[in-house]
Amino acid sequence: MHPPVVVLGSGNRASISLMFIYVTLALAVTVFLFLPKPIQAQAPPSSPGAILRLRPEDSVELIRSGPLKMPNGQQGFYFVFHPFQSMEDSVESRAVADEIWRWLRPQLDSARSFVVLEATAQRASPSWGIRSPMRRFFVVRRRLDGMWYFDADAKPAK
Repeated sequence: MHPPVVVLGSGNRASISLMFIYVTLALAVTVFLFLPKPIQAQAPPSSPGAILRLRPEDSVELIRSGPLKMPNGQQGFYFVFHPFQSMEDSVESRAVADEIWRWLRPQLDSARSFVVLEATAQRASPSWGIRSPMRRFFVVRRRLDGMWYFDADAKPAK
């Protein structure tokens, strides 16, 4: 038994239109799936242990994050992360903090006046053994000019 043969002609315009729609849709889906994706940080991690991918060579593990409220009423945000490279290099640690800031800044509401970024050697899931937790703190504040600055920087944070 052979499949039916469709002869294209003026009587089969509906078939041709339907086939054109299917081919166009299949082509569009294929192109969409294989288009290169821009390199950017992924959506906000929601739970401890989630991995935030920044640049292709940098990822951090979320330890905890959330709002801060000082006794004087100032509202801030706290973001604790574990970088997957040595924290001994302060320049590299600052570069990772800059990347996190670029990712985090658009997500902050206007009520926040400061952000504390804490890099820690600690992991979200504690491991056995004795460890001395190394930490680096980066504080970003909104100044009177409305711009955000890392502490001790004269230029606004990017």
